[in-house]
Amino acid sequence: MANRYNHSRVSICAGQDMRLQGVWRYGLVGLLLLLTGCHSLINQHYAYTLPQHSGQVNLSGLNQPVSVGYNEFGVPLIKGQNLDDVYLIWGYLHASERINHMVLMRLTAEGRLAEYMGESALSIDSFMRKMRFRQAAEKLYQQTSEENRRYLQAYARGVNLWLNSHQDKLPMDLAAADYQVPPWLPTDAILILSLANFGLAGNLHEEIDSLIIAQQLGAERLPWLFPVYPDEPLPHDEARKLQGLNLAPLQQEAEQLKLVSQSLNNIHLHDVMASNNWAVTPDLTENGGTLLANDTHLPIGLPSLWSMVQIETPEWQVAGASIPGIPAIVLGATPHLGWGYTMVIADNQDLFLEQLRSSDRGPEYLYKGQWLPVKQTKEIFHVKGAADVSENLYETRHGILLNESLKNRSYLLQPLTVESRYGIALSTLSPLANDNSINALMAIPHQRRVPQAMALARQINVISVNMLLADKQQIGWQLTGSYPQRKKGVGLFPSPGWNGEYDWLGSVSEKQYPSALKTEQGWLASANNRVVEKGFPINFSQTWAHPERFERIATLLGETNRHNFSTTKRMQYDRLDPMVAKLQTYLADPALRQAMANLPQPEQQRATLAHARLMEFDGVLKADSAAAALYNLFLTQFNHQLFADAFAEHPQAWNAFVESAKSYSAMADHLLQDDSQISASPFWNKADPVRSGKANIIAYSLAAAQKEGEKLLGVDYSGWQWGKLHTYKWNSLSSQVAAYLPEEQQKMIARLDSYLNRGPYPAGGNINTINIASYSMGKNFDTLLIPSMRLIVDFSQKDPVWVMNNAGQSANPASPHYADNINGWLEGEYQNLPFSQSGQQREYGDNRLCFLPESAAGVSCP
Repeated sequence: MANRYNHSRVSICAGQDMRLQGVWRYGLVGLLLLLTGCHSLINQHYAYTLPQHSGQVNLSGLNQPVSVGYNEFGVPLIKGQNLDDVYLIWGYLHASERINHMVLMRLTAEGRLAEYMGESALSIDSFMRKMRFRQAAEKLYQQTSEENRRYLQAYARGVNLWLNSHQDKLPMDLAAADYQVPPWLPTDAILILSLANFGLAGNLHEEIDSLIIAQQLGAERLPWLFPVYPDEPLPHDEARKLQGLNLAPLQQEAEQLKLVSQSLNNIHLHDVMASNNWAVTPDLTENGGTLLANDTHLPIGLPSLWSMVQIETPEWQVAGASIPGIPAIVLGATPHLGWGYTMVIADNQDLFLEQLRSSDRGPEYLYKGQWLPVKQTKEIFHVKGAADVSENLYETRHGILLNESLKNRSYLLQPLTVESRYGIALSTLSPLANDNSINALMAIPHQRRVPQAMALARQINVISVNMLLADKQQIGWQLTGSYPQRKKGVGLFPSPGWNGEYDWLGSVSEKQYPSALKTEQGWLASANNRVVEKGFPINFSQTWAHPERFERIATLLGETNRHNFSTTKRMQYDRLDPMVAKLQTYLADPALRQAMANLPQPEQQRATLAHARLMEFDGVLKADSAAAALYNLFLTQFNHQLFADAFAEHPQAWNAFVESAKSYSAMADHLLQDDSQISASPFWNKADPVRSGKANIIAYSLAAAQKEGEKLLGVDYSGWQWGKLHTYKWNSLSSQVAAYLPEEQQKMIARLDSYLNRGPYPAGGNINTINIASYSMGKNFDTLLIPSMRLIVDFSQKDPVWVMNNAGQSANPASPHYADNINGWLEGEYQNLPFSQSGQQREYGDNRLCFLPESAAGVSCP
């Protein structure tokens, strides 16, 4: 296929090789300053950092030979005689392609980024150290079986074998950081898993946002700004716990916490994630085999979170997506069983407001009428280019106080001051006693039937997901994770901690988690929607996604009983937004026509034009669609017309509101709901009566959308395209962390933008389409979340596993596999990971990289 998107962007700087050879001794600085744009020369210079894909490597600790074949996209097929050797080579290969990615994830999880980036990362480190992921990982490791600990140890040995032999061959960014990578530990896999789970919980940032808004607009407005789901009552009871409290003293702390949260989002480590999955029984498939499909929605960037891999031993075959640093097939299949998941967007974190005071005995907090001592511990932070810094951590019965990580840099690590009335404590669930999560995660890929795999899934507490499973005959769904049992309230907004009314009573028993093994409709699906009935007695989340993606999946699954691989691919690339049809119902309202007729010119003409065009829109958000551009312009204008005036004098609150709209949003609730609750919203009332009320606001929004479109795309509507406003841009790991690096390194990275990054490319879709391409409503149209990987398991095929990564296998910009999946991702080209020998010959060919025991003689690869 022709390289339509020109993803490699390689320019040839002919004739300069000899002149520039002397530059290399100045390292990355000279390279960036003198070779900007000469991508081929940079690749040539850093070729020595690329992994070996053929030949022979002797490794200590290897018991028997292991062979590795590679397909055209650099996906490895690891063949070994035993799992100990396979896990060792898996660690070696992960390190060879993603060591920079792995190091940054580990540093972030431990709160040690300042060792790599310097003091600019201290605020992130202070926050992350309070999450105590290292302690949780150690506890989970101790509860892991001896066999699985052995595999984690083998994986860590593999990582360290690569590190020890490649200290002078590190990727560009790691070498430039001049950072000595410590040995990889067996517990680091669980550490990174804990970090991943942290990113799957969406309510923490919403609690921060709600606190800022309550301070500046009043808690009484929160229910209309944080709706839970279309058929759920607005959370008035939840908001009442904040009413009457003087929250003004917490304003600086809450805003600083928001900055830390945004910093984590900027480096793609605590942004809200999403996903789709569905499974179909043989009765609804064309070829009589079950089908399972999954696509995970993560922030767009380089590298992809995912690393594809295929493994084979005499007893076991498996293929799918892994996360570098974690030796597990997170989503994938064996010849007998397929599995995937979507995020529950669990609410298993709560903020508590604590009343604090100073005393001769030290800081104290109020609880049920008594002043109790605040527990204190000390943390040491090593800072690149500076002296070590110590920070006291403070803890109440509700958790670590976040106040210290909220301070301005000059006060960040000072002793706790209690000038403000409140502190902010974070409650999270620690690993349970006898937690079997790691054993269960590692055992599921070895099961052959859905019921056995579901029994294991119920034991997974460490990560909150909707796990979907399929064997050759049946399908199943199991909700996993760990959820608090609250004495009162649902944890949507921060709770007073001093009265004990909102305390946690422990965790919900996994026996109460919903599941499904049989389905009359012949399919199961989830898309971050509410997966339990309204009124379900257990609160798993208050931050469900908009329901439209699930509704579209359900519609397509119900349209035919002849589903197959091709129809599943089309579903994963579907860009119809069901909200369009719902909007058109309101556009047909006579009250809106009257409101449009009352508009002054030229607004009336613009509104009439936009109205007619949206009424004719088929709802498919193609990148080249003019109507898709107008539709999304209307949504953003409606959001602005409805809410912006209330936030006009509170820019921090507006920013918090914009950030909170990643789950089911106030904009959608006001636009599509007509019940008495939403009709009472104070946001319908404007200073100008002509602009008040739903019909008038929609009318003005139509006019404003048309006007904004003409400004951005021109007066000729035939030339409008959604993809001119809405684009895909893959920014590199270096670009994501650049703001936290020294100024000179920031300049270097900026000069290599076209080398490190990819795009922009026209994007279709939005937050409601199966083929998601979300953007920040009220900010801009830049794409945030994309389907970062896609998986299809079709058990009617001899080789059932098909995958797609959004970027490449490598995090090294010099690698040919750094971004070579982008074209296929844009075009819908999947890769087969075959189990059959004929399929492996087709995909991997004859070339092999052979790993041999250190003292092997006369031994050949399998």
